[in-house]
Formats: sequence, structure tokens, C-alpha cells
Amino acid sequence: MNKAVGFGQSFKNFWKNYVNFKGRARRSEYWWMMLWNFIFSLPSIVLTTIGYMFLLVGVISDPNDPDVAPMAIGLFILFIAGIYGLIYFLATVVPNLSLMVRRFHDTGRGTALPIILYIVAWVLSFLMQMYISYFGQDVGLGTLIVIFIGGIILLAISIYVIVIACLDSKRGHNPYGESKKYPSAQYGDESKVTVF
Repeated sequence: MNKAVGFGQSFKNFWKNYVNFKGRARRSEYWWMMLWNFIFSLPSIVLTTIGYMFLLVGVISDPNDPDVAPMAIGLFILFIAGIYGLIYFLATVVPNLSLMVRRFHDTGRGTALPIILYIVAWVLSFLMQMYISYFGQDVGLGTLIVIFIGGIILLAISIYVIVIACLDSKRGHNPYGESKKYPSAQYGDESKVTVF
């Protein structure tokens, strides 16, 4: 059995396979890169938290006459966090999708489903944000139903992707290449590809 992909190697593979939608990605390669994504997202998370704390301080000081200085600092920090998050997202959207596709390949699944799930998740998230921004002040039953249904769909997609990403590699050769973990010469072949 070949050695699992390590923390540093997963980062190199991620950028080396930027637009590689062929081949396979081992479970370790996928999950180490998810840890890298979390680490690189931490500055945005921390800055967003700090920005909201400054906004809260500005409002709490006097709700009728909020303090402008902390609110301005908070908005600036939120702007920086948003710019950082947007740059990181744009830099990693394609390699994250290609990594997910290769992970699906390694478990014996096709290319189309992960791409569809990825697009649906991002479009739905965007539409929900726009809907909340537009109807945010007028929170009624309709708004809550839309948010609830969108949230359930996003949760279902996330759970499905996590389950697939946790599955072990299919043995042997499939249309996307030879298993690095279970070579067909040693372990036989489970080359059947499924949609789901």
C-alpha cells in the first residue's frame, strides 16, 4: 500500500493540479487541503469577527446616537476581510473544484455530478444572499421559508460531498487512472463507475 499524501504535499498537488479535472485524488490529499483552506480562511474569519465587534460597540454606546468612530473602523475591517475572502475565493475556486472532481473519481464516481453540485451550491448561496439583502428588513414567513429551503438544500449537498470525500479509494484501475492506494496488480479491480 502506498503512503498517504502528507500535509505539505497536498498543498503542492493542489496548485500543481490547478485545472486538472482528470485523474484521482486520495482521501488524505483532499482532507489535508481542506485544512489548508481553513488556515488560509482564518484571517478573514478573525477580521470579520473583529469588524462586527467594532460595529456592536458603536451601536451599544448609545443606540439613539451611535458612535461613528468604532462603526467606521468596523466597516473598514469588514471591507478588508471581504476583499481578502474574495481574493482567496477567486484564486481557489477552480482548484477546489478540480480537487473535488478528482476525489469523486477516486471513489469511482463520474465528473458531471461534483461540477453540478459545486455550481448549484455557489449559485444558491449567492441567490440566498441577494434575497436576504433585498428582503432583509421585511422578514416575513416567505423570507423564512426561502432561507429554510435554501439552507436544507445546501446542507444536503454538503453532507453528500463530505460522505463521498470520506469514502475509501476504489481498487485498481478505473476510467480516471490507476489507484495509487490499491494498485490493480496487487488488489484486483473495482473499475465500475457510478453517478451517485
